[in-house]
Amino acid sequence: MPEHQKIWDQWKDKYYLELLDKGLNSIPETSKPFSRMNEEDMNNWLRAQDFTKVPTQKFKIKPPDNHTFCLRKQTGQTETIILPLSLENNATLTGTAEILEEFGHEFGIPCTHVTSYLPYDNKKNKFDINFMQNKRGKLCKCACECVFLNSCRFSLRDKQVLYCKVFFFLT
Repeated sequence: MPEHQKIWDQWKDKYYLELLDKGLNSIPETSKPFSRMNEEDMNNWLRAQDFTKVPTQKFKIKPPDNHTFCLRKQTGQTETIILPLSLENNATLTGTAEILEEFGHEFGIPCTHVTSYLPYDNKKNKFDINFMQNKRGKLCKCACECVFLNSCRFSLRDKQVLYCKVFFFLT
């Protein structure tokens, strides 16, 4: 795991521990649970509280200090490192996408990709837009036919059930 990933994870853990500490140790006791309070009861309870006093700790939660993450104290000029951000020309859309994908890999952020692309016609040396338009038209037609067939199936099933009920009623 890269060092910056470890530092990032430590900062996240510190943030979550601070939230837990405030949520579990800083909220005063109530006479009845929050879920049973209406808005008026909640407002009265909030007005009666003194949030400036230091609460007693019910749970021992100790978030680490900030200085434990940044142990190096640098007073002079640091070493110049060229960052590997320019995987491609980052002024283009694909270059920016590559950079974002690299950050996603490093920080564990999922990145989903499109699996279907516009086909390239090698004979004409250009993208085959007509093929994709025809394919899209066929897919739309197929989807409309599926909707129509499902509606027919449901109406036939309903008529069949009605026919069976009438047949058994008459016999």
